[in-house]
Amino acid sequence: MNCYLDWIPISSNVYSGIISAFVFLFFVFLFFRPWFYISKKISVENNIFKFKVINFTLVKCTDVNIYLRKVQEEEAFPNGKDVEYKLLHVHTSSFIYISGLITGIFNSHRPNCIQIKADKDDLRDIVTNKGVYLELIITARHGISGLQKAKKRTYKHKQYVKSGKFESGFSTKIVPESADSRN
Repeated sequence: MNCYLDWIPISSNVYSGIISAFVFLFFVFLFFRPWFYISKKISVENNIFKFKVINFTLVKCTDVNIYLRKVQEEEAFPNGKDVEYKLLHVHTSSFIYISGLITGIFNSHRPNCIQIKADKDDLRDIVTNKGVYLELIITARHGISGLQKAKKRTYKHKQYVKSGKFESGFSTKIVPESADSRN
């Protein structure tokens, strides 16, 4: 009885090995990369602008770098756009590591949920100008595999800037300041 793979000089074990290697690599790239969530809104509390980042990776992420930049686009002749980038100051721009999701669930102060502060420039003025917006970029390495990932969030309108402070924990909801806390 003839097998349908007889005409191919490579055995079927090699094919199954190649397929299983691709499946393994798919799972490595899916589960062994950093997974971050950057808040869609910017919190303003006492003229300090805050961005919230949540690490949803199961283990800690190392070599974490955070960049906040102002992007200005202008129409170019005859077509296209000229883009100018300016790096803005944030209080803490790098971390040795951020704890993983497992640590954050079992720890009351949620070490995988961090807030980044920026107060040098008035960010509200930046996002109200036409053709000017903000980008928050975070890069990190996975604690086990060492694979690196960059995540970016853009803020193009003043509706993204809200007065108040972020709720603690895994929420990115902004709670307005109470009247007695302003006094």
